[in-house]
Amino acid sequence: MYRTFFKIIISIFIVISSCQNLYSQKSNISFHLGYPFTTGNSFFSFYDGKINTGLSYSYLLSKKFCLKFSLDYGRFNFDIRNSPDVNANLYKIRSCIGYNYHLIKRLKLLTEVGLGYSLLNYSSKLNIQDNNENGINILSGLGLFYNFHKNYELGLSLKYDYTYLEKPEVYSNISYNREINTTVIEIIFAHLF
Repeated sequence: MYRTFFKIIISIFIVISSCQNLYSQKSNISFHLGYPFTTGNSFFSFYDGKINTGLSYSYLLSKKFCLKFSLDYGRFNFDIRNSPDVNANLYKIRSCIGYNYHLIKRLKLLTEVGLGYSLLNYSSKLNIQDNNENGINILSGLGLFYNFHKNYELGLSLKYDYTYLEKPEVYSNISYNREINTTVIEIIFAHLF
């Protein structure tokens, strides 16, 4: 299932990347690496963030607005003493609209909002059956980018991500069991073309 998911995502990135001539000098592909914090009052607040990473493709719609497509992966560990070793893997695919505000010639501020799909997979070293859940996610973010070369940018970003899972079959249907709130601090490396 995950291999199919990743094959589809990689195919989307290849198709988008092949369209670079349509948006010459207005596109970028970026890689981001960060640390996720769980926030809010939900079952997921017992998980400790380990890593958040991903790829994104964006292109300018106008001088100030951009459209962005991204694929993210987050790794979390269950963090309660004497508990089984349970990991949560959070996969997110989404599209975002961003607004660029140029502070000075090489420095810009990017605000963005996005909507997407999340897949949450639990895994354990014990003989417990893996469990998958999915739902929609909403993103808001703020990033500061420095253009250190004609074709490259380096950025620092703070993002808030809210995921609302589908109705659970096993446990009670309350917001506590369906919400995931994460805040991510990340470093971004972007290639402009």
